Amino acid sequence: MREGELDFHQVVARLTSYEATMDDIKESSAFSAHGGGGTSGRSSGSRFGGGKSNVTCHYCGKPGHYMRDCRKRLAEQSHGGNERGAEGNQRSERAPATPRKLAFALMDKSRLKDWHIDTGSEWHITYDASELQNVRTVRPEEIFSVTGYDGSKQQPTHVGRYTLKSNVDDNLEIELDNVYVVPNAMVKLISAGTLDERGVVFEFGDGKAEVRFKGETILRGKKVGRTYVISYGSGYSAG
Repeated sequence: MREGELDFHQVVARLTSYEATMDDIKESSAFSAHGGGGTSGRSSGSRFGGGKSNVTCHYCGKPGHYMRDCRKRLAEQSHGGNERGAEGNQRSERAPATPRKLAFALMDKSRLKDWHIDTGSEWHITYDASELQNVRTVRPEEIFSVTGYDGSKQQPTHVGRYTLKSNVDDNLEIELDNVYVVPNAMVKLISAGTLDERGVVFEFGDGKAEVRFKGETILRGKKVGRTYVISYGSGYSAG
């Protein structure tokens, strides 16, 4: 072998190292918060302990975990049981021949314009593709099924990035990656479980939700049913 050439094992080792690096980059970019003025920049590099301490499972009613991680739900699902959704109006089922990915969308008579924090949804969901950036068509391996209260099933068509303005700090914007477009959904959902994996801490209590990143509050929500609405304007206060 000539000087400067790589043998097969060296090539494989370098490719493996590159793929691992790219996986780390993809994971770290799934959530970021940034602001101007007096707000310091934030990134998703840090991790917090105890992020699930104030979470109560909407499936079994026990604290300390999200519904998607509920052992009771997973056990019942493995035996063919149906899953329950937020408010009892919806459920998420595995579509035939597709990966099991849970998502919840309220199917009501009118669409809700505000975003809602949902501890039962595995993915961020919107019905409006026009508000996303870097939009692309969903790949076949990413497809999941959303089932409404009436039994109708919907699947995401596109995925992109959404920039959410903080309702705590006017100078702060929060970027959400991997927001899925379900055209017939009636509500926009922020997956608490997804953000928890990125180091975001949620505190729930007294009908309110406080969302923190790197020790700073970035969002506040008010409980509506079993989700927490992110509202704006002088008439709203979660403090």
